[in-house]
Order: sequence, then C-alpha cells, then structure tokens
Amino acid sequence: MEFGRRGAALAMIALLPATPAAAQRVIDGDTIDLNGTRWRLWGIDAPETHQACADGWAAGLKATAAMRSLIEGRQVACEFRGHDRYKRSIGSAELVVRIWAPRW
Repeated sequence: MEFGRRGAALAMIALLPATPAAAQRVIDGDTIDLNGTRWRLWGIDAPETHQACADGWAAGLKATAAMRSLIEGRQVACEFRGHDRYKRSIGSAELVVRIWAPRW
C-alpha cells in the first residue's frame, strides 16, 4: 500500500505544469540551476566548463557561454523527466515567451 501512495504522489508531481523561473545560474553547457534545483538538460551532452579539446580549443567555456546567451534574462521552465546518477533532476527546458497583443 505504501508503494501505491508513493507512486500516486510521484505521478501527481509529474503532471504538474512546469513553472517558469528566471534562470538563476548556468553551471555548464547542459546544466542549470533554477529556484534551488539543479537541472541536467535532457538530450544535451555538452563538455564540462573547463574541458578543452586536444588542440586547446576551450569547448567547455564555449558551451557554457552559449547556454548563458540562450537563457540569460529569460524565463525558463523545465519539465521533469527523472534523476541522473548524481541526483540532478533531468528535464526538458523551454524558454517562456510572453507576447502582448492588443484587443480588437
């Protein structure tokens, strides 16, 4: 019975709509912190921030800068998809766009 309640609670959490949040911190090219939760972005595998290619090209710094330019100053929502081996939440991210349209 305990498992049934836990499963139902997890299912309810999974059904909650993703709440937009201002991106608080970019960790690297595939990881961000939003409202105290560390999110590993689903479907993205970027180099670590201080990782460089064999020829010295700063791939990790470039990936981190690219992620920062994508989400900095914007509202981001993550949809929960599970946890990875480091206990980070895995989620697909969406930029929230607000469009103002006059009433006619």
